[in-house]
Amino acid sequence: DASTYQTVPHWNTPGELMLDHKPDRTCIYLGEHGCTIHERKPLMCQQMDCRNIARRLTFTQAAPTRD
Repeated sequence: DASTYQTVPHWNTPGELMLDHKPDRTCIYLGEHGCTIHERKPLMCQQMDCRNIARRLTFTQAAPTRD
């Protein structure tokens, strides 16, 4: 249920939502000690571990290109 999360329209997929980001482009739910919603993370986070992307790409490559 997307209404239980802070979301924004996906920057590259019209009609889809994604978790919002902080001004530095990290996930809105990323806290000092990791994911702050780990116990109730959405299906997209359960199916895709964004840490794997971060390990393969630089921050600039992984960050959304919207602005």
